[in-house]
Amino acid sequence: MTQGYLRTKGVRASTTAISKLQQQVDPQAFNTRLRGVKVLNPVPYRADYFGHKLHLDQNEKLVMYGVFQVACIDGYSSQIIKHVVLPEKNNVLIYDKLFKPILDEKGVWSMLRTDHGTEFALVQFAQNMFQGYRLSTEGLPFVQSYSKNNLRIERWWVEVNHRVNYPIKKFLRDMEENGSLIYRNDTRWFIVGEFCRRVCEIGIERLVNSWNAHTVPHRGVPNDLETPVGVVSEDIPTGTVLANEYVRLGGSITCPGATHSIYDEVLADARDSHFFSVAGGFEDIYGFVMANRFDLFQSCLHEYVNLTQQYLPVEEA
Repeated sequence: MTQGYLRTKGVRASTTAISKLQQQVDPQAFNTRLRGVKVLNPVPYRADYFGHKLHLDQNEKLVMYGVFQVACIDGYSSQIIKHVVLPEKNNVLIYDKLFKPILDEKGVWSMLRTDHGTEFALVQFAQNMFQGYRLSTEGLPFVQSYSKNNLRIERWWVEVNHRVNYPIKKFLRDMEENGSLIYRNDTRWFIVGEFCRRVCEIGIERLVNSWNAHTVPHRGVPNDLETPVGVVSEDIPTGTVLANEYVRLGGSITCPGATHSIYDEVLADARDSHFFSVAGGFEDIYGFVMANRFDLFQSCLHEYVNLTQQYLPVEEA
């Protein structure tokens, strides 16, 4: 700051020269400031081992189109442990689709870090329930902090937004502006959201694989740093069972909406086969997004909506 102030006065000097002059002019004040900086500086982030801290966070950049994203990252290795794309923000869905598979496949982290939102209440409840299986039981099972302080995972969202969310959002807004994207009812809105979620899943899967295989400065390759975490040796309840227990103990949980259960699976498979024969796979559609081919993205979305209305027995589609 002193260097910047001197430049505003037309004086240019290196930080080394400024520091030496400050020590000569007033050594006592210089030493006092030095001690003050050490006290006031925030404590550096620390994760001592794989499985120490698990950071969870949400992304709502496409929530207005029925796309809600949740991800978690290991604080030590920066490995993306899991990332899911959901139709809505809901405790039960987040637990069933994101956290329960982690408990089943990997185990319990020593500490869970989330923001202050209520959407992680059931996840925190489960973390507290299985805290005895942690590799280290000394600290708290979970900690809540402001999103901007959940630094390990914030860097991940920068990549997701740049490579997936913002390009798709731009296309959808262009369609709204040219009048080709109109929501006549909630079901049509859900169909558009389903299409967008499937495109997002392709882009995010590619990004997760790339992220976990790249070299993180001063740490290494995330996948190479993975080691076993605290394994749970008892049955892990489903989201519905856990939610009932949470409510019994005085909590409040909102059940998932019924919209994502409107499909007949056989007809949905037939719809997909027809759609893939006409438009190709969602890998191709994500490729259109990356290539900035708005015309192809738009035609694929229209085809998906039309075929869904044709194949699925959805009222008011």
